[in-house]
Amino acid sequence: MTARGDAKAIDEMLATKLEKIRVDPVNWIVVFRHRDTNQLWELRYPQSELHGGGPRRLRLIGEAS
Repeated sequence: MTARGDAKAIDEMLATKLEKIRVDPVNWIVVFRHRDTNQLWELRYPQSELHGGGPRRLRLIGEAS
């Protein structure tokens, strides 16, 4: 299976630009810091009731202090 659309863009950012800084395993949320811009990004699974957590959502949440 090959990632397409948003999934491909998310995979590329995770592999090349983002550094994991915090994990919330209860709510299926991971916070990343962008290596170049210091922005904070949140990866979550908003449809966690679906098999495998459903589609991922990556969104900008702010700046690292």
